[in-house]
Amino acid sequence: AVVSTQSTGGLENLVRLTLGFNNLIHVPQAISLLKGTLQYLGLERNIIEKLPSLPFKGMSVLAHLNLTDNNINDIEPMWMNGVPALKFLELSYNNFTELQPFSISGGSLLCYVTVSCNDNL
Repeated sequence: AVVSTQSTGGLENLVRLTLGFNNLIHVPQAISLLKGTLQYLGLERNIIEKLPSLPFKGMSVLAHLNLTDNNINDIEPMWMNGVPALKFLELSYNNFTELQPFSISGGSLLCYVTVSCNDNL
């Protein structure tokens, strides 16, 4: 599945976006077009392997990110710098072998993190 800049046209006021169950292999770059309004992003049940920082740059109001049940095994350092309002981060059922403290820190509002059922952690 591909999420392009054309597919987000006309959604400038969107506050909740769920892209679960779409076999996405990357965090869609196009979500950055919603950086001023998007408060919830659901990317659960895809096949994403890496959590990059670029798509999240400037996501100033994103408060809830659901990445449950993907194949994530790599988180770019400092990715959370782009999501200062993040309160809820769901990372259960992925393929982590380790989590560095910097990979889930940086947001002073972060109050809920799940990393359960990462069998290699």
